[in-house]
Amino acid sequence: MPGEAQVIHLLEGDVSLHVAAGSAFEIIYPQATRLPPDASTSAESPPGLHPVGVACRIGPADVAFDERVRISMRVEGPTERIGIYADDGRCVLLGADEGDEGRLSARIRAFGRFALMKDNMPPKISGLHPETGSVGEADITFSAEVTDTWAGIGREEDVVIELDGVRLVSEYDPEAERVTASPDQSLEAGAHHLVLTLRDAAGNETVASTDFISR
Repeated sequence: MPGEAQVIHLLEGDVSLHVAAGSAFEIIYPQATRLPPDASTSAESPPGLHPVGVACRIGPADVAFDERVRISMRVEGPTERIGIYADDGRCVLLGADEGDEGRLSARIRAFGRFALMKDNMPPKISGLHPETGSVGEADITFSAEVTDTWAGIGREEDVVIELDGVRLVSEYDPEAERVTASPDQSLEAGAHHLVLTLRDAAGNETVASTDFISR
């Protein structure tokens, strides 16, 4: 109902919609259909992404909200690396906010297909510069190409570059899928050890390192 905050329980309470007073501008009758887990995504069993619980389609499909609606879904067991995904031709992580015991939630703008999925695929790091064994100048910019297939890398603090055990200020460009960092001063001549630690929004972690010489 427009102007009325409500909590609507669907599918025997496995899915709930928490609707703010300003969300709807007309009367809406939500309808939910439970889906088999493998039917919750465009491609069955995408590599690294696994259905782990509730999957559903909520309609009407043409409904959009003035203010985001919070959807919550019941989770059986630990919630580590589990999130609520939407299927809009490709699985997209909406969120994994922990609220009531045994539930995860996220914000949505419209109805569609939703599922609880577990992301087991860690991020990928390639082209870490400088390469191991290389000899370079004292003034250098460290860089690497970074990608994550599902949950994504959402926070700057999940990208950590350390030079000889000291963390550097790094920059992450999600569009270019690239991480860069520069030391505050010219490097001392000799051997150095660089470590890049990358963590995605699901908590999967990848570490890459290189040993190089500055002259």
